[in-house]
Amino acid sequence: MKLLPAWRDVLEEVRRAPSGGAALARLWHYMFSIADLRDPEKVLNALLAAAGPEAKEEIVTIADYLREEGRREGRLAGEREGRLAGEREGRLEGQRSTLLKQLRLRFGELPEPIEARIGAADAAQIEGWTERVITAPTLDDALTER
Repeated sequence: MKLLPAWRDVLEEVRRAPSGGAALARLWHYMFSIADLRDPEKVLNALLAAAGPEAKEEIVTIADYLREEGRREGRLAGEREGRLAGEREGRLEGQRSTLLKQLRLRFGELPEPIEARIGAADAAQIEGWTERVITAPTLDDALTER
């Protein structure tokens, strides 16, 4: 970007050419995509200073587009993460339900503290208890942490 001011006349010539504005818009888009965007305002200001006031609308439009694109990607990533978290929680609830059913079939009605303990357990605990319910002689043995 340091060399951009030396190209100001060329940029003006391109802008005046047929479809020159569109070509410059692609150029600005490319420059934003390869620039270090830890400080996007710094990049935007450097481009505006180097390319001149004639380029302001083109550059700001591209910068706004890229910001919105970044926001949209962030929202989509958040939605995906939320969906995955929901699926994980759904599987865990299913595993808890299966374990409770197995424990009731094997040992009869369960005390409320046991149901609460299973309700608060993580996936690894549920998996271990589900494996032990088959061979454990007592409810306490089935739910012993190993």
